[in-house]
Amino acid sequence: MAWIQSWRVPRGIALVCMTCLACLACQADETQFYVQGSGDFLTYLTLAPDIEICEGNVTYAERWMRGVAEQLGIDGAELKPTNYHLVDAEELAAHCGSAAACTQRGDGSIEIYATRLLRAHELVHAVQFSQWPAHRAVLAEGLAVVYDDSSQTALFWNPISSAHLDELLEAHGIDVPGEIYTVGGYLVYWLLQRHGPAKLAEFWLADAASGSRTAAAFRAGFEQHFGESLDAMIADVQDSGPACVIPTCVDDLVEWQGDRWTFESPQACGGTVRGTLEGDTIQLEQSVLLEITQVGSYQVSVTDGQTVQGAILAACSVWCGGDDRVDVHAGQVVEVDLQPGRYRVTTFKLDAQDPGVSVEIRPAG
Repeated sequence: MAWIQSWRVPRGIALVCMTCLACLACQADETQFYVQGSGDFLTYLTLAPDIEICEGNVTYAERWMRGVAEQLGIDGAELKPTNYHLVDAEELAAHCGSAAACTQRGDGSIEIYATRLLRAHELVHAVQFSQWPAHRAVLAEGLAVVYDDSSQTALFWNPISSAHLDELLEAHGIDVPGEIYTVGGYLVYWLLQRHGPAKLAEFWLADAASGSRTAAAFRAGFEQHFGESLDAMIADVQDSGPACVIPTCVDDLVEWQGDRWTFESPQACGGTVRGTLEGDTIQLEQSVLLEITQVGSYQVSVTDGQTVQGAILAACSVWCGGDDRVDVHAGQVVEVDLQPGRYRVTTFKLDAQDPGVSVEIRPAG
């Protein structure tokens, strides 16, 4: 479940391959899937009929995908039908090879295969596939890395030769180098910061329309659309800090109750609670928004509970490590300096017998 994967990610961690830019030749088309929830354009499917998917998975995922689309200037009403298949390792390998998850263009729809309930990386691909072609892996993977707000990863530029960068620009298909994720994320982040999503979309579509996957075509189109060379942009932003994750905070706002803010971890499916129920096993998570109006020190406390319980407090600006995100385990009390703005607070319930936790935030002192 996401909780185990959501604690702070060390800088420099290797990113695994999470998408397929082309369908595999041999797939288990005869596999029976069971629809467990459907919304306006997103459908969740499982291999077993007795796995209950909270309706909140569909509600939240669709809301989140529309939020990403809005940031990119894509009409959320035009997102294509997307089927999210929750599969086991064997079925994943049949569709995605060695990838940890994959997103593929189907016949009039987009197909996601994953062993985890909510792969934000793949949902970004689904948004992009709806309107923008998957012409270059460096752009497609970079976009998914930048908007994957399920983890906190700061991407730093590791100097590479011009020839090696060209190799990465030309890489495509399933077996792309792992550097595609860090290099792509760095390039896409700084293009968004310097030129905005409209110019990125213009370049993306023009590059795909050219039909060429050569590095020379990429570099020429880059300079034509952005008014600077690729090498000049990289040289200019290297001292500006890392590339960051851009969060999409679309959760419901929970108001303060006087001088304190409280929230309980989810107890059951409903609303925007995400999770699965399988037999006696329950895995639930929920995110809400907190509004900070005054800069200052705040005390964040979480009641006692299971060792893997707690809360994650993350700013709705950009995530670049440091104080952008705070993890508070069950039974802990921490003091943190917060700037005015909105923050996402995420809590979890991982066992049917666990009463869950309560989160309280109040001004320190």
